[in-house]
Amino acid sequence: MRAMRMFVALIVVGGILSVAPAAAPDSATAALTRTGAATRDVPATYTPKVPIAVTIDVWPSGDTQAWAVEEVVPDGWRVSAISAEGHWDQAANTVRWGPFFDSAVKNLKYSLTAPAGTTGAQELKGTASFDGEDVVVAGKKALQATPVTQPGR
Repeated sequence: MRAMRMFVALIVVGGILSVAPAAAPDSATAALTRTGAATRDVPATYTPKVPIAVTIDVWPSGDTQAWAVEEVVPDGWRVSAISAEGHWDQAANTVRWGPFFDSAVKNLKYSLTAPAGTTGAQELKGTASFDGEDVVVAGKKALQATPVTQPGR
């Protein structure tokens, strides 16, 4: 379970000051930049032909005007169940979300499936762009193959 701290956002709408709780990343997983932050959560291991869930939590700063996220996955892996109107660019092996024109915190998700015969370590590479400032998606990025165990050993 990820450690989270609660942040308070002060929002002025029509001259009225509102206070709203807003989750922000723990400093151990992602640095909140001037424009925003993003962090990925994914299992440490994969098994070929078995889908795994990938989540990217995104925290734009309060004054962010536009932002987007993209995640490059290993070649040949299948992507499905993309949330938040994201789309799959098969030619680039990339899941893309946005652009979004607000500063709302979002929880982006997709499923990822390694093809049969996949072995060894694999890596996810994500980038979030907040008003043109690129930030590497923090958090887990390395995926290790689940060790194969044989009965009776």
